[in-house]
Amino acid sequence: MFELDRNTLIEKLYEQYFDKLVLHCMTMVGYRPELRYMAEECVQEVFCLALKRYQKLQNHPDAEGWLFRCCDNRMKNMLFKYNKRNQKHAYSSDAETSPELADPHDSLFGFEEAQEFYGCVDRMHDLLLDSEKQIFDAYFLQGYGIDEVADRAGKSVSSVKSVIYRIRKRLKNTFFSLFIFFLVITRLFRF
Repeated sequence: MFELDRNTLIEKLYEQYFDKLVLHCMTMVGYRPELRYMAEECVQEVFCLALKRYQKLQNHPDAEGWLFRCCDNRMKNMLFKYNKRNQKHAYSSDAETSPELADPHDSLFGFEEAQEFYGCVDRMHDLLLDSEKQIFDAYFLQGYGIDEVADRAGKSVSSVKSVIYRIRKRLKNTFFSLFIFFLVITRLFRF
């Protein structure tokens, strides 16, 4: 009985507000036809959310306002992500002669980067003592602060600082360019 009531309410809301919500989302994207899919996807996500939050929606004094507010929030998030991704893409002026550009969000590309990253980490681990590996992992890979690393390792803060100094010096002397690459990557992408 509960599912029947829920489905009936959502179906009624869907029939009554779907077109209005899509039109509202289209105004947010400036009526650009290439972004119509985004508006429809946003509305679909809002109705999926409505299914999940049926109890809240059933007792809500303004169901229409709730749907529009959810659409506003979802659409703003989608547009922000869309614009950020477009800023990072490069487009060629002559599409026939230029090769296809790589998508920075391609999963294979991310996998290759991850494999290269872990290969670097393995090479660095080979140079470290066993006592230094734990501190290296906690500080550089997991991003803990020096105080947290000291607590985890059971050492004083000053000894952890000196171990980090020795690690940096040894890695810098062995592979300077790899170490710089590693420092930049770990600060950009906390694993």
